[in-house]
Amino acid sequence: MIRRRAIGKRMVLVAIVMLLAGCSLPALPDAGRITVDRWAEIKGSDKDVSEILAAFNRAEDALHARDHR
Repeated sequence: MIRRRAIGKRMVLVAIVMLLAGCSLPALPDAGRITVDRWAEIKGSDKDVSEILAAFNRAEDALHARDHR
């Protein structure tokens, strides 16, 4: 019985530490728009690549707009 109580106390302590640590960690930095490195090899027409990047950027803008409501 004492052993169960000790384990329970340890679990509560670990949960509290995890909760406090999670609350104090900063948010992930905002990466901004999607970028493609200069040395990346992209296969596709310029139009297709531009449309794909534009779609990702619209999605990011929508997420940012939702975050700032």
